[in-house]
Amino acid sequence: MVISSGRFVAKQRLALVGPKGRIDGVAIVGPLVEATEVSLAEPDEERLGLSQDPGRGVILIGPAGEAKVVAPE
Repeated sequence: MVISSGRFVAKQRLALVGPKGRIDGVAIVGPLVEATEVSLAEPDEERLGLSQDPGRGVILIGPAGEAKVVAPE
C-alpha cells in the first residue's frame, strides 16, 4: 500500500519480542532507510521489558526469519 512520495505501509507484519513480552502484528512502514529502525511508544517499551534497559534490544520475527535490533550506544 503506497501512501505518497515513497511512504508506504507494507502488507507484511512482524512480531517484536523483548525480554518480558511480545507484540504481534506490527506494521512495516517506509520509506526505506539505510539501517533498520524500531520506534516504540513508552507503553510498548514497558510491555516488551525495555523501559529499564533499552540496550537489550528486540527481536524482529517475520516469515523470512528473525533479526535482533539493539539501540545504538
